[in-house]
Amino acid sequence: MDYFNKEALKAVELHKKNKLSEAKIIYLNLIKISPNNSQILRLLSSIEISFENYDVALDLLDKCIKIDNNDSEAYSNRGIVFFKKKDIKKAKRDYFKSIEINNNTNALFNLANLYKEIDELEESEKYFNKVISINSNNYKAFHNLAVVKNLQGKIKESINYFDKAIKINKYSESY
Repeated sequence: MDYFNKEALKAVELHKKNKLSEAKIIYLNLIKISPNNSQILRLLSSIEISFENYDVALDLLDKCIKIDNNDSEAYSNRGIVFFKKKDIKKAKRDYFKSIEINNNTNALFNLANLYKEIDELEESEKYFNKVISINSNNYKAFHNLAVVKNLQGKIKESINYFDKAIKINKYSESY
């Protein structure tokens, strides 16, 4: 394995362990070697989002999309940045683009959350149900759907979804 790939793997492992500053240093060095590597740019952007450096993340994601306009994760992540910056219209646009490319479940989940936050509960419910139809073990989708049902005043349904979320989470954490 060459130097670039070894360093990329090292950075990803640090990233997974939430050692973001260390991972960022390696990603920045890798970008110097390969400035148009959209995967490294996207990973670096996710760290910038974690650090709330939204403008930097946006620049990185714009570059990713220029390199590969079918990178659904870049659109999904850019949607997150726009949502954090309170630009709901652009966030929706990017989530829908991500979903259009490959039915990206992260984008579906984030879109459902966006609708929940802007109090469009029926739309939120629709997209959480889409996430669940793709992955019936997504306890976060069940949890958030329970919150939506609660906000709608549908308490019995809310409790049912909370129970499902708890059962799935207990099962997934036992491994």
